Amino acid sequence: MLVYLALTRLPALVSDGWILAGLWVVLLLSIALARRAPGQHPLTATAVTAFAVLYPAGLASFLLVLRHLTYPQWSWAGAWLVFFPLVTTWVCDTAAMFAGQAIGGPKLWPAISPGKTWAGSIAGVIGAVATVPLLNLIVLERVGVALPLWQGLVFGLVLGVIGQVGDLAESLYKREVGVKDSSHLIPGHGGVLDRFDSLYFVLPVSAALYRIFGVQ
Repeated sequence: MLVYLALTRLPALVSDGWILAGLWVVLLLSIALARRAPGQHPLTATAVTAFAVLYPAGLASFLLVLRHLTYPQWSWAGAWLVFFPLVTTWVCDTAAMFAGQAIGGPKLWPAISPGKTWAGSIAGVIGAVATVPLLNLIVLERVGVALPLWQGLVFGLVLGVIGQVGDLAESLYKREVGVKDSSHLIPGHGGVLDRFDSLYFVLPVSAALYRIFGVQ
């Protein structure tokens, strides 16, 4: 909510948000001091609590940055600056899944994600790169946010890689705690985090690429 207000209505909340974040950290550490003895892992508890906010909520807030940093609320150009990395990531994930199942072959990182293969990973990157000129032609040129071809291909290549890194990072945490699924809300899909793990990495990287390429 603070990110949205800062970008769309109250720019002063950018600085106020930092103050609130600092106060939250002070409160978190104070609670750990009051409730945990040295032998009850206070550092681990506070670190995990802070990470639980920064990982799913902090990284996801870049979706609002993509949408509202440059364009007004009712702008299709701003909306497609969001859809562009989302669609690219979904194509990457889909291509990786089907190619991995169809081709098989050597595993990408069996200790972390036994089901992923090198063939699937490469297919995912190719799918992400191929999505760019197609989206440019069909949509992005019409709303005025099309990237030059070389920038678009770099964009697709980077997102095709970083999205899979995000997927593997979430799998790493699941392996540490010994669970197969992050929740049971979506049966057969690895849990809720499996639906968003790639995007948690893709969204801030997309914001950085837009800034580098002068889009925002």
